Amino acid sequence: MKKIVLAIVITSILFTNCTKETCNRVTEVIEYNPVYEPMSSLRNVVVQAPKSITANGKICTYGNFIFLNEVNKGFHIIDNTNPSNPQIVKYVKVPGNIDLIVKDNYLLADNYVDLLTFDITNPTNLQLVNRKENALPYRQYNYGFYDDITKGIITSFTKTFTTKSNVCNQSNSWWERGNSGGVIFMASATFDAGGGKSANGSQTGSLSRFGLLNNYLYVANRYSITPINIANVLQPIVYQAINIGEVETIYPYKNYLLLGSPTGLFIYNTIDPSMPKYQSMFTHARGCDPVVAYNDKAYVTVRGGGACGGARNTLDVLDISNPTVPISLKTYQMTNPYGVGIYNNKLGICDGTAGFKLYDATTSTNLQLNATIANSKAFDVIMNNNIAILIASDGLYQYNITTSNNPVLLSKLPINP
Repeated sequence: MKKIVLAIVITSILFTNCTKETCNRVTEVIEYNPVYEPMSSLRNVVVQAPKSITANGKICTYGNFIFLNEVNKGFHIIDNTNPSNPQIVKYVKVPGNIDLIVKDNYLLADNYVDLLTFDITNPTNLQLVNRKENALPYRQYNYGFYDDITKGIITSFTKTFTTKSNVCNQSNSWWERGNSGGVIFMASATFDAGGGKSANGSQTGSLSRFGLLNNYLYVANRYSITPINIANVLQPIVYQAINIGEVETIYPYKNYLLLGSPTGLFIYNTIDPSMPKYQSMFTHARGCDPVVAYNDKAYVTVRGGGACGGARNTLDVLDISNPTVPISLKTYQMTNPYGVGIYNNKLGICDGTAGFKLYDATTSTNLQLNATIANSKAFDVIMNNNIAILIASDGLYQYNITTSNNPVLLSKLPINP
């Protein structure tokens, strides 16, 4: 069975008859082994009574409701009729769920490789009305792991401690060079994964792998995107995946797809919606890369460290009025930025441990910081009219940002791990 070996922080070196001729190095390591399950055992979707939020995840809004995902577990349905007093009304258990999006009165969600369609005409009594089996590609993970049609779906990893030895002066394997950090799962399967507001009023955060443009759902699959015709959501038509290079997030803008990747921003046109075509690319130093756009300006956060690597932590502002030639306008230094959102000229940036930052973006080359909310580690935001819906390490926050230099906390739904 394939395994991954990570060096732990503390290593020990043992010398036996240590001379120039003989020297053995012993390193303590952690071995990760994938646990596979058949997809047939992972299709058990259950609508349950409301329960506490135990982890942060992707967010999606539609009408007076918020849908909050817990990665690979399922999603909460939150009645947000009164943003000062949101109420969790249901929890839907969906194994392998990472992303959510709404088209009209239908919510689409992934169940590992299956695409699910729920009727949310009454969100408090949603119904699973369609399952498109194997609509999505098998997932790929860091360090060469992947789901396998012969073995099944990777649902977890076991962890064991062991030792590895090597002759000191020989070329060492990668685990002996101190690669102890990082996550096993691909970026989109952890929380390192654009979003945007669709014509029907639904809205996702900037870390979304799902993008809805007209009658097509586009799904980022790490190294490709899959176009799915959902003109009839009960009979989705899945087209061949398009190889792109590493891609994390999708943000539909006009008739284009803005694709965030660890190496830059890809722009694809949808003249043929079933086969998006490469238009251009803006390259930056390696880092995680969600994007939003407004008034022909793209706002790209680049976060170093973690699964994406790199050391850059910035906000890049691009002129995309000519999508074939994106132009860099300005770069702003950040602390450790994650998600980003914009409404009118109010720009919100989730800057990790530095908190949520609210800017006046009237002049994109001269952003004015209006307020910083630094009470928790901020991950992603939906700027919904004059309310910022913020998912952070300790809860789901809502702020009234009518007066952007004085955001007012309306509510918090805590996360209780």
